[in-house]
Amino acid sequence: MFRYVPPKITLNSNIAVSQDRNTIIQESLTNTDFFQDNKNHFIASTLIDNGGCAYYRIRFISSLLEQRYGNCHPVDSRRLYPLDILQTIESLRVQRLNSPNNLPWLHQAVMKVKRERNPFRLIYDTDDVLVLQDIPLYNCYRDCLKDTEKAIPYFMEASDIITVTCKNLADYYEKKFSINPEKFKIIPNYLPRFFFDHFHPLEIRARFDSLKKRKPRICFSCSGSHFDVMSRNHDVDDFSGIAQWIIDNRKRYEFIFQGGISPLFLKYGSDFKRLRYTDFLSYPLSRREIDADLYIQPLQKSAFNECKSTIKLLEAWAEGVPAFVQDITNYKRVAPEACFSDAESLDRMVTRLFNMSTDEYLQLVTDNYRKMDAHWLENNLDKWIPVIIKF
Repeated sequence: MFRYVPPKITLNSNIAVSQDRNTIIQESLTNTDFFQDNKNHFIASTLIDNGGCAYYRIRFISSLLEQRYGNCHPVDSRRLYPLDILQTIESLRVQRLNSPNNLPWLHQAVMKVKRERNPFRLIYDTDDVLVLQDIPLYNCYRDCLKDTEKAIPYFMEASDIITVTCKNLADYYEKKFSINPEKFKIIPNYLPRFFFDHFHPLEIRARFDSLKKRKPRICFSCSGSHFDVMSRNHDVDDFSGIAQWIIDNRKRYEFIFQGGISPLFLKYGSDFKRLRYTDFLSYPLSRREIDADLYIQPLQKSAFNECKSTIKLLEAWAEGVPAFVQDITNYKRVAPEACFSDAESLDRMVTRLFNMSTDEYLQLVTDNYRKMDAHWLENNLDKWIPVIIKF
């Protein structure tokens, strides 16, 4: 399980961006609190993967709870817990289990113990649309989600609370499976500051000044699920709206693809730089090594993408890099000024950005970084506590 010492302070909007992070971490070592009920709290989580979703929705939250509260004892695992463990916990978080193969465990273990021995709280968490018919055809992982509609309703009906990242996602599942709307608790994806805070103003200034001698570096950081890599959708995918713009500007900018890349771009060879997938715990460091001047996140307009979280925007803000994102509902709510609608509007925004002076660019990323006070997980942990802990 990932363990790290998180900062135990609440930052405000006028904090100096050069504040010593080591001091923050050292102060946290002497600030362990306890829930004021003289009770040990044992909570468990069942994970479906070891990627970013598992960390943002489960592992980081468990880590912060354990570090901050001495009588909170979380256990995260990819196992389906047996009866003896289920009898000792006060809550069980289930990360988007969606296979009919998991239903015997739900009925014969989880619900049996809840009904007969230990009425623990069952929490179902999902941050995505998981129903095959509503997943874009170009998504190369959609075939992994066959028959999910035969399992997800049972997990949601059995759960005491369903945690989702946004209202669009709650509305989707409520309508899709006729789930009681009172079960849904909307908790956005928040970014852990102890893991992703890499804002260094002097480095940012030096990076932008160096544009006098090099091409701007624009990075697309996303998995292969955003591209029609299996040629099932006639090359229509999340990048098709700006694909020609990327091709036309490949000599003007240095385009970097971290993770997936469209087959449309492969024929241009060295005009595009492609980086492999990285282990999630190495992800922030890998982004620092890219040293991007701008991140761009295009998306097709669909019910699937309208339920996406804003995590890509927050990742860029936390490291002091601008991000331009598709004008879907959740991005428009958080940062309408960073949203583009098509290739033409994106081109205007990119041109304007790289015509800025160094001071203007630094002011932009600093303003974005200060907005992170509202989006650090450390500042929003209290939203998770009443969901997970039974007082």
